[in-house]
Amino acid sequence: MKLEEFKRINFEKTKNSYLKNIEIHLKKYYFKIANEFVDDAILKAVFLKDRDLLLDLTKQKYETLKTVDDYVKQVHFHQSNGVTLLRLHQTDKFGDNIALIRDMPRTIHKEQKELFGFELGIHGLSYRVLIPLFYQNNYIGALEFGVSPQKILDIVSYILDIDGMLFLEGESIEKKSNIVQYESAKNKQLLDLMPKEKKYDEIQNQDIYKGNNLYALYSFDIIGYDKKNIGKFVFFSDLSKDYQSYLSYSKKMFFYFILSLIITIIIINYTFNIFIKTLENAYNKIKRYADLINKNVIISSTDLDGKITFVSDALIETCGYSKDELLGQNHSIMKHPDTKKEIHDNLWKTITEDKIYNGEIKNRKKDGGCFWVKVSVSTDYNEEGEKIGYTAIKENITDKKIIEEISIRDGLTNIYNRRHFNEIFPKLINSARRKGELVSFLLMDIDHFKQYNDNYGHQMGDNVLISFARCLKNSIKRADDYAFRLGGEEFGIIFKCETKEKAIEFADRLRKNIEDLQIIHDFNGASKFITASIGLVCKNANDINDMDEIYKEADDLLYKAKEEGRNRVVHNL
Repeated sequence: MKLEEFKRINFEKTKNSYLKNIEIHLKKYYFKIANEFVDDAILKAVFLKDRDLLLDLTKQKYETLKTVDDYVKQVHFHQSNGVTLLRLHQTDKFGDNIALIRDMPRTIHKEQKELFGFELGIHGLSYRVLIPLFYQNNYIGALEFGVSPQKILDIVSYILDIDGMLFLEGESIEKKSNIVQYESAKNKQLLDLMPKEKKYDEIQNQDIYKGNNLYALYSFDIIGYDKKNIGKFVFFSDLSKDYQSYLSYSKKMFFYFILSLIITIIIINYTFNIFIKTLENAYNKIKRYADLINKNVIISSTDLDGKITFVSDALIETCGYSKDELLGQNHSIMKHPDTKKEIHDNLWKTITEDKIYNGEIKNRKKDGGCFWVKVSVSTDYNEEGEKIGYTAIKENITDKKIIEEISIRDGLTNIYNRRHFNEIFPKLINSARRKGELVSFLLMDIDHFKQYNDNYGHQMGDNVLISFARCLKNSIKRADDYAFRLGGEEFGIIFKCETKEKAIEFADRLRKNIEDLQIIHDFNGASKFITASIGLVCKNANDINDMDEIYKEADDLLYKAKEEGRNRVVHNL
């Protein structure tokens, strides 16, 4: 390949990686994160302009997000009039009108639709994702995520094994000096290859020769949301090896031209040498690919009895065990106790029938932690076609699972939220319908909770909600029983039982467990402690039309329990 053609291909590869990763890892990824960050309680807090409540609802989410993604630098809640309600990254600063100095906050309040793009802020450049917030169909403000451009530098530099930096025409909307704000240069000497005095207009695509080395400088303009050029992403690709190969190739071509006059008489020997060289090159290439796979792809193999016969370095790094600790052990050494027995039974049933198993599994690390994988398991055969074992190829999806878990948990009580209830209840009904099982559903309210809040304060009320949720969680024992906070002081439990009588026993035991918490409530007419009124519906799944029907029936029974004096269970049996 000619040197110019190689440089063109290398540029296109860098450009495509840069553009693709902005689209995937900035725009799409943080749009998804922003939408999952918001729930009904948060929207209500924004609507009420209750900054303290909003901070309580979002602080844990923000801290969890920061532990898995340090590139998130700003999270703003803007009111519809442009005034900042809450900065999670700087909670002591609020009440200023950022829409007066930045285009994107000003625009979203006018257009009320999501916005994406680079924009200079008071403290520098960020990629910003803004989504509008609505409460009861009324626009109440916007949520803004500000992400460090360092992420794009790190991703592109890692994928292509090149060096990069971010060069701004202005450091921020307050400072207008030229500055290298971010960089991911492993070779710090590359900074000396920038144009003299780092003049902004001189930074453009160019080849830089230094001695026997050749560097390609690729410059991509950063167009801000206001359509103005505000900076450049600059990447250095070291083409020295390819440059030297090209020079060497040119010399060799001349040499081979002369040599061809001689090798006519030794053509057979020459051909044999070329063949051997080709085999060596092919072997070296395969070896390089195998090393890459071993270091970067989570792979394990077992014999037919499930004993581990091979593990990749990537798996060792992920699980924390050494190779010697894994080889010869049963693969269940990494089985997490949370993983249901049916999942492993289904896996073994599938692969023993010589089919490919695909699924998501939670595994246990050596230190007791966990990691999630998306796995594909297939059968191995020897040269005679005999089955000798199984190989699993896995993708680490732990970060994805952490975010999924955040999205289905109630921010205060840490039990499942209304979103998860709406998703899982229809599935549980359908599953029970196929098996002809009973479906049991409890809907409950904390008795006279408003009076508790009014007299003891909202902080004490939050503590009651947390203790109440913990009591529900401790009262259910099966892996397929679920507790939910459905809103305010309303909670629900979906549980399995063999008979309707046992469902009644469980409901009454739960009611007693709540009262036995002995949380003083002097304004509760049903008891001197915190209590709950409960509506219980227990039906054969085949008699249930849909989730709304059983929820409505439980709600009616809950209302009846309140009418009859509270602190009681009213059921449909």
